[in-house]
Amino acid sequence: MKATVHIHVTVFGLLAVTGLLLGDEAALPPVRVLILTGNNNHDWKKTTPELKAALETGGRFKVDVTEHPERLAGEEFARYDVLVSNWNTFAGGADKEPWNDKTKQAFLGFVRGGKGFVVIHAGGSMFYDWPDFQKLIGATWGKGTHHGPGHEFEVAFTDAASPITTGLKPFKTADELWEDMVVNGERTVLATAVSPADKPEPVAFVTKYGEGRCFNLVLGHDAAAMKNVGFRALLVRGVAWAATGQMTAAVPPPADPGKTGYAWQEAEGKLALLKGGHILWQFHCRKEEGKPYFHPLCTGDGTVLTALRPGDHPWHRGVWWSWKLIDGLNYWEEDPKTGVSQGVSELVGVNLRPDKDYSARMELEMSYHPPGKTAILTEKRAIRVGAPAKDGGYAIDWTSTFTAGKVEVKLDRTPIPGQEGGAGHGGYAGLSARMSPETRHWTFVNSDGDTEQDRIHGREARWVDFSGTNPAGAAGGLAFFDHPSNLRYPNCWYANQGMPYFSPAILFKEPYVLPAGKSLSLRYLIYVHGHADTPAIEKAWKEFSGS
Repeated sequence: MKATVHIHVTVFGLLAVTGLLLGDEAALPPVRVLILTGNNNHDWKKTTPELKAALETGGRFKVDVTEHPERLAGEEFARYDVLVSNWNTFAGGADKEPWNDKTKQAFLGFVRGGKGFVVIHAGGSMFYDWPDFQKLIGATWGKGTHHGPGHEFEVAFTDAASPITTGLKPFKTADELWEDMVVNGERTVLATAVSPADKPEPVAFVTKYGEGRCFNLVLGHDAAAMKNVGFRALLVRGVAWAATGQMTAAVPPPADPGKTGYAWQEAEGKLALLKGGHILWQFHCRKEEGKPYFHPLCTGDGTVLTALRPGDHPWHRGVWWSWKLIDGLNYWEEDPKTGVSQGVSELVGVNLRPDKDYSARMELEMSYHPPGKTAILTEKRAIRVGAPAKDGGYAIDWTSTFTAGKVEVKLDRTPIPGQEGGAGHGGYAGLSARMSPETRHWTFVNSDGDTEQDRIHGREARWVDFSGTNPAGAAGGLAFFDHPSNLRYPNCWYANQGMPYFSPAILFKEPYVLPAGKSLSLRYLIYVHGHADTPAIEKAWKEFSGS
């Protein structure tokens, strides 16, 4: 089933998203751009059209594309003001047809004479034995360079005076973050992002070469990352600067927020609701990732509540669902080298439906099976995210219906202490929330008013809330509600203050066997709120449960 997303964007939003407003740019001379592509260890067939569309939206750039840059000669370079590289020699093919000396010298002469060159992500990962090229691009992938899984991080600007970055605000993006690039010449860093190792890594920088200019944008791993408004702003401004040495484009808003301050943002396998230009919540459902999840979930004031793939447990994904053991096979933990679990949680169908009132519905189909085999368990998942309240709070109503195949399936977990093979960390499986490290000083409270972890972990409760205040003093939190119709209601809970992590752990005390052909339906509510005391949360639970 193909994902369907309805997006409401005004004409202003479509023009402004690239930072090229017609009133500012139409009178300026056109910038002639040539995108180099046709070979890349990334999906150039999807990213090249994304780059072309982003540049052409405002009307100033006249963009051509070549899939054979190795065939170019001097007179062909001369037609353009700037070259944009989405090409490299990592993938097989073009490295067997290297640029000849005539093409290389024509290229260097093009830049040295006052024209521009722009590198996008892996577009600079080529010509390691060509010193002039390495000096031109400033830094590239090399021995010791590495990156972890794609994740969300914030891009901060380190040179506010640059024509490329002036007026821009820090932004968040979900992308690949390169670490320890090899520096080969003088460069000016414009933007950085902090790596999981807590080290600032450059993600945008510039160099000069003769009279020419090079802009190296390390972001842009895939088409989805290229849809990010911050990426597009840097792309448009960087290409204009490399071509002309100047930048006059307007600062782009992330979308047209209208009178409400809310706007939808869509990318491949993602749907996000923005509030005042920042993500309020975002849902991820890319088939390659397997397990769909919410991240970030934020309070109305922008406090990020969730964490994505932390170093201690990289399979934790904001708010997500994962079984632990199905018929003895592990569907939870992932191999740290491959990122793959023993059992396959396969996303086979998705339909995303954002609404005009800024509520949304997600309908998903999941298949659980051993590698290379047919499904032993299927799931139909229906999620409704309510329209945000006045304070920016919102509720996520989550229903999953699991159906066994031709034989019964055993849903299990690591046993708890006192059981055979029991461990202190045992009991987890199902719907879970991994919270941001910045919430470690926050407090759990359950429906009985208990606030000590030892009185919440492994105890039955109708709901559990995790809340506190951010550094600015604003209150907020996230609560899980268990529905009375659920199996084993009220469930035991898993709570870990140190991570922090918590879950309505349906299998905490014992496994569950689902007979062949039978179904199990489970319903929960995820309640994201500003200030809310225990009576207010209890009232919200009663509304959800129909009490």
